[in-house]
Amino acid sequence: EIAIAATIPSLLFMFALYMSIHYYAMKHKIGGLPRHELPRFRDVMKEGGHLLLPLIFLILFLLWLPSLSLAAFLSIIIALVIPNIVKTTRVNYRTVLEKLIEAAKTIIMISIIIVACDIANAVLVQTGLGLTITRILTMLVKENPLAGLGLTAAGDWVIGLILPTTACYILSAALFAPPLIAGGFDPLAVHLFIYYFAMMAPLTPPVAIPVFVACSIAERAGYKTDFWKAMWYGTAFGALGYIIPFVFMFDPSLLILGAEPGLKLGYDVVQILARTLFTGFATLLLVATIFGFYVKPLNIFERIITGVASALLYIPDLTYTWNFIGCAVGLATYLYLKIVAKPKLITRIPAS
Repeated sequence: EIAIAATIPSLLFMFALYMSIHYYAMKHKIGGLPRHELPRFRDVMKEGGHLLLPLIFLILFLLWLPSLSLAAFLSIIIALVIPNIVKTTRVNYRTVLEKLIEAAKTIIMISIIIVACDIANAVLVQTGLGLTITRILTMLVKENPLAGLGLTAAGDWVIGLILPTTACYILSAALFAPPLIAGGFDPLAVHLFIYYFAMMAPLTPPVAIPVFVACSIAERAGYKTDFWKAMWYGTAFGALGYIIPFVFMFDPSLLILGAEPGLKLGYDVVQILARTLFTGFATLLLVATIFGFYVKPLNIFERIITGVASALLYIPDLTYTWNFIGCAVGLATYLYLKIVAKPKLITRIPAS
């Protein structure tokens, strides 16, 4: 149920990342690799296609087996066996042993963190601090739901800078979930909102783990990197995903399922499709605003227009009035840039 509910928000975020890279490449005239340098799909699948089988089995096990632990265990066994079918992908069992030792150490660390979170939760209860935070947040949610969500996201983000995702979610759920649910928000949406920001916290400064990893990989590949520029783009990519949770909090139709347990549609299909399309178009216009490209490079005035249209499309108005206005502005801007402004043909430089 949780995986199904998270499907549309995750696809929207992936769409935002894809369009960000695409618009950045178009603006800076960066092309892909020449076709003759690309490996043939048939050859790739012939050499390593069997490595997809463990993932396929994992998905099937998750659907068929009653226990998640059993599904994960059987998938790990298959992942150890399948690579040995082909000589080029055979497993070095010394490496497997080292990874098992690392996994055991990781489990110990996670257990310690969970125990520490439980202690922190007990301290919050005993001192009354947790009750105070809950009371303040409950009052804020009733007066101004958006401000309450903003405070929750900020608190979740701060905790996520210190703790790993799982531990951050456990502690944040104990602090922030009850007042949000008491304020009338959908329980599933609330927990996805909290987990979403717990997961996203390390992506942006001051932690920005992906930026360090990306710079390290690029430098090993022989490319010079500008850390602060990479930090800016990491922040821009992360910011694209921060708005989507606020949308599904006010309009949970993005989560497909309703509050009742079970794999049943909780909302009308038209409502689900409408909110998905409006949010997708809003994300596209937000990408255009941030990266300054929409059909052609945008000037500051054009970026303001796409930004306003994006904001209107994000408004979770169940009558869709503001959404249609934003859609009209976005389409009008596209037609103006396509027909009136007549963008020059962009010559893209092949990647090297």
